[in-house]
Amino acid sequence: MRRWIVLVLSALFFGSVSLIRLFFSDAGQGTIGFEVAKSLLQLGVVAVIGAVVSVLVFEYQRERQALDKIADLDRQAVEKKADLDRQALEKKRDLDRKSLEYREMLLLSILSRAMDAYGRAKKARRLLRGRAISTRDQAKVVLADQYDLCFDMLNNAQLDLENLARDVKTSAKAFSDPDALVTHLRSMDAYLNELIGEYEGSRSRFSGDEPSLPLRELQHLVDFLQKAKESKFMPEMVIPYHEVQKAIRGDLLHPNLLEST
Repeated sequence: MRRWIVLVLSALFFGSVSLIRLFFSDAGQGTIGFEVAKSLLQLGVVAVIGAVVSVLVFEYQRERQALDKIADLDRQAVEKKADLDRQALEKKRDLDRKSLEYREMLLLSILSRAMDAYGRAKKARRLLRGRAISTRDQAKVVLADQYDLCFDMLNNAQLDLENLARDVKTSAKAFSDPDALVTHLRSMDAYLNELIGEYEGSRSRFSGDEPSLPLRELQHLVDFLQKAKESKFMPEMVIPYHEVQKAIRGDLLHPNLLEST
């Protein structure tokens, strides 16, 4: 575009000069014709210069507008990117918050279920001591009805511990040391499972008007009913349970440690 404008102005200038020379070539210096030709030439030069300046100003303004438009587009792009980055950051924060809330709910659920299973095992232990054991002919026997009742509680506790170990393994990322938790829960599960296995194998041998069986024939139950320090109940139930409590409560108090795992 600029090239065509320059060519047109050049053509007009040289055309004007040619016309002046054609019509005023015989005008002598100092004559009116000469002065008219001189004035026309000056006017032509001024017109051309004015036109050139106008073109240059126009081109400058056009280029300036183009630069301003590019700068505005760049600014809009930067603002759009900043807005997208801000939205992405807010979304990430929201997801992190929800993830933290979900993890906290999961940890509280695991802890609550572990406490409930352990509590039912201890309750069954106390009920067995107080209700299921009787003395006949100077020998201790286990009464079937209370034995059944208490082992319903132990069976439910064992199933919960088995499921808890599976849930911890499935949601391992939520825990700082999931393998240790699974080990402790499986220890508790295995201890109760031995008792239940003995119950399943011995329950059919109960007999009498009030069905019973000598306590000495139920070795796992004997161990279960002893004082904790004298039985496997301490190392296989009590200590693992306290370790589960300690680990989960530690994770609840220090959620930032879980983020780095």
